[in-house]
Amino acid sequence: MKLKIIFLCLYTFIFAKDFSIEFTEYSKFGFNHSPIDYAKGTYPTESFGTIYSAINYNKMLDNGFSFGASFAFGGLIFDDTKNNPDTKGGLAYKYVGYNSGFLGNIKATPSNTQNYFIKDLYFGYKNDSFSIQVGRFLLKSTEWLTGRHAAIEMHYKKGITDNYITVSEKKSSYGGKWLKTYRFINGTKMPAVIIGSKITPKSFLIHTYLQFQLTRYIAPGIHLGYKKDISQKLSSHTDFYILAPFHFQEGRDKLSSYDTGDAPIIGMIDPKNPYLYGYQGRKVGKGGVVLTLKQSFDISSETMGQHNLGFQLYGTINNPNAFVGNNGNPIGIDAKDNTIYDRGTANNGLFDPDSFSAIFFWAKKGEKYTIKILNRTTTSRRVFEESISIGTTYNIAKNLNIGINLTIFEVYTHKNYKIYKTYLQHSRWDDRSFISTYITHSF
Repeated sequence: MKLKIIFLCLYTFIFAKDFSIEFTEYSKFGFNHSPIDYAKGTYPTESFGTIYSAINYNKMLDNGFSFGASFAFGGLIFDDTKNNPDTKGGLAYKYVGYNSGFLGNIKATPSNTQNYFIKDLYFGYKNDSFSIQVGRFLLKSTEWLTGRHAAIEMHYKKGITDNYITVSEKKSSYGGKWLKTYRFINGTKMPAVIIGSKITPKSFLIHTYLQFQLTRYIAPGIHLGYKKDISQKLSSHTDFYILAPFHFQEGRDKLSSYDTGDAPIIGMIDPKNPYLYGYQGRKVGKGGVVLTLKQSFDISSETMGQHNLGFQLYGTINNPNAFVGNNGNPIGIDAKDNTIYDRGTANNGLFDPDSFSAIFFWAKKGEKYTIKILNRTTTSRRVFEESISIGTTYNIAKNLNIGINLTIFEVYTHKNYKIYKTYLQHSRWDDRSFISTYITHSF
């Protein structure tokens, strides 16, 4: 009997050490509480809060095999968009619980949300030169498909070269303000494929790849990187990206869900939405080019502490981000910090056609805290945006962190574009400033 108890305890310990649990509470408080005026295109900035958790199991098996599983669940704790009678149940389901069905054949609404899903479920194998991972997991090699995907990824490494292929069918959104189950990429069951090669000679990175989704686009890309240790206390990182999506005919003819693309398509006025004046959207168009340059410096000293600062220039020619960018990008900042009352799900103008963004950042890391400041100026066909964010995180105890962020955000939207249910007859300014807070705990 004692042997059975000892065996049971050992068995539980062996497996329990591979388990982890995480809790997150996130809240956003918008400053703009303007009442809705459909004629003028006046809409508030939302406030909402969510709490969610995930139970994770990750196990490295013998002979290079691995297995992982994770279950995520949670929900909204408040949503002020429910106070607007037109929203019929609120709009925050677009952040938390958005559900278009396993087959992608149902319309997501506040009444059919799914606030739980299998976040990870994968099998893997890895040796000195070859690795493969299949299932639901976090993509780490691709630059324009980021986050958790239902995918298969294979690598073959030899010397300084890493050749890989990634095939993704679905993508989920988990973390921060997001809790959204897996859904088809760009609304089609055709998977997204990336074939790439990374070469890392000394301080350089040469990453070339071809990304495509049949019926939507094909996009060759390159990422050139260089790291230089200027001294023991100062290092420089330079990264340059080019991506050139070309849209297939079926992709060109789609109406953009982000209110971007070619000239507006106007039809009959819908009496249910008269302030759209018959506006149906814009066709995506042929594609375009993305150009990005990022320069950062790391400074470390006993007197100054640890700092990271630099700038990033991001620009588009024509409309390259209709099917990429919004599904993942290497920019490293939140491109969905606008209001949920605008196009997409709080998209800002970063990925718009013919856009240019100048981004400046600084961060200081202390023993238990981090302070970050980020300033972004964006101009595009559709908008002019100016935002500055000041955020800090603090480690209260082991694996327990709190954070607060203040974002001052002004948006100028040009006429002949849409804001929620209004096709603008006149250009307008809007305040999209907000405070967000979060608490995370894991064990």
